[in-house]
Amino acid sequence: MRKLYYILIFISLALILSVLSTKVSATSWVKMEPKEVFNRAEVIVIGQYDFNSEAVPGKFIFKGLDFHVRSTYKGNVSDSLIVGIDHFDVGWVEDFQKDGGEFLMFLEKDEQDDFLIPVGGPNGMVQIVNGKVHAQDQKTVAFYEKFLSNQKIQTQLKDSSIDKQEKYTFHYLSFVILIGVGSMLLVSRKWKKR
Repeated sequence: MRKLYYILIFISLALILSVLSTKVSATSWVKMEPKEVFNRAEVIVIGQYDFNSEAVPGKFIFKGLDFHVRSTYKGNVSDSLIVGIDHFDVGWVEDFQKDGGEFLMFLEKDEQDDFLIPVGGPNGMVQIVNGKVHAQDQKTVAFYEKFLSNQKIQTQLKDSSIDKQEKYTFHYLSFVILIGVGSMLLVSRKWKKR
């Protein structure tokens, strides 16, 4: 009987220690309004994660991966930056990208990590399929579609203003060159007559 008592105590201690040493991680993200996601974002880009890159360990639930930027809408970023991804999102994100999907990312600086993270986890990762926003509710789709179309309009306006500037610069330089050539011709004629 005494042996049974020691065996039960040993098994109980082993179970308690295994429960205490087991690290359980789970995340549950609160759904945010698209406008709040937009307002919190310090950087807004479209692109894809590079799952072949070396992961940068994070201090919480994120790890940092290279993110290849196709378009930048807000923030001064390069073509590639490190963006955090929730460990539990890696599988579906990788599958989504393999099928040609990309992400409109609303990013903010994380106090705990040295890389940008999506605002509100998956709230800041807007799925884009064939240039269209892919989301469950129409309100979210409408907000981000409007954001993207307004950005395209602003980009086109910027491009057309650059084109106008280039045209004015070209016309101005052409005018200066014509006056210079005309002046040189007049001066050379006067020298020939002497």
